Amino acid sequence: MSTGTMSTTQEVVRADAVVREIPLAQICESKTNPRSHYDQGALAELAANIEQHGVLQPVLLRPRPNRAHDTYELVVGSRRYRASKLAGREAIPATIPELTDTQVAELQLVENLLREGVYELDEASGYAALQQLNPNNYTVETIALKVSRSPAYVHGRLQLLNLVDEAKQASRGAKLAVSHAFAIARLTPKDQQRALRECFPEHRSAAAILKDARAEAVTVRELCAWIQREIHLDLANAPFDPQDAALLRQ
Repeated sequence: MSTGTMSTTQEVVRADAVVREIPLAQICESKTNPRSHYDQGALAELAANIEQHGVLQPVLLRPRPNRAHDTYELVVGSRRYRASKLAGREAIPATIPELTDTQVAELQLVENLLREGVYELDEASGYAALQQLNPNNYTVETIALKVSRSPAYVHGRLQLLNLVDEAKQASRGAKLAVSHAFAIARLTPKDQQRALRECFPEHRSAAAILKDARAEAVTVRELCAWIQREIHLDLANAPFDPQDAALLRQ
C-alpha cells in the first residue's frame, strides 16, 4: 500500500511494541468495535486454552482520554479479553500505543475483516466504512491487497450493499445464499422485490419469507433463469418505449 493513513497507523503500533501485563479491571471494551457476534462455544474453548497456555498474542490497547482512572480502551483483541475473563485471569499482556480515533477505527475494521466467519454483509459494510474513513487511501485495489483478496472479490462484496432491506434481512437470516444475493443485488429495487418473492414461490410477501424459519429458496440456477426470462428479456419493464419510432430506425 502506498504511504498513507494506514501505513502510518502500523508504524505507530510497531513503534510501541513493549508488552505489559495490564489488569483486566483497568480495561474497557471499545464502543467502536465492529465485532457484534461472539460464539460462546468458541470463547469457552479459547478460555480453556488460555488456562493452560496463557495469552500468546498481546491485545492492543490505548490510554483512555485524560488517563481516566488509569484505564485503557481495548482496540483489538476482544475475544482474548473476554476469554481471559472466563479463564479467571486477572491480567492480560498488551501493547499500548498512542492512537487517534481514526487510527483506532482503521485497525478495528481491518482486524475484523481479516477474521474468519464474518458475515458477507458485515464484510461489505466494513469495506465501505474503510472507504468512507479514507477515500484516497482505501480504493478497491488497496483494500483487496490489505485483506489478501482480489479486487473483483471486494467489488462483489460492495455490490451487496445495493440489496433492498428485505433481501439483506433474508441474507443475514441465512435464507439466501451469497450467490442468490449477488444475482439479486444487480437488479433495480423494484425488481429485487420481485426476485426475492420468486426465490420463495410459496410465500406471498417478504414479511412471510422472513417470518418462516423453514423458508427454503429455489436454486441459484432457477433464480438466474427467472431473472433472464422475466426481467432482462421483458421489454415491458424496459426504461424506454419499445415502440419508439426513433429507436426502431436504429
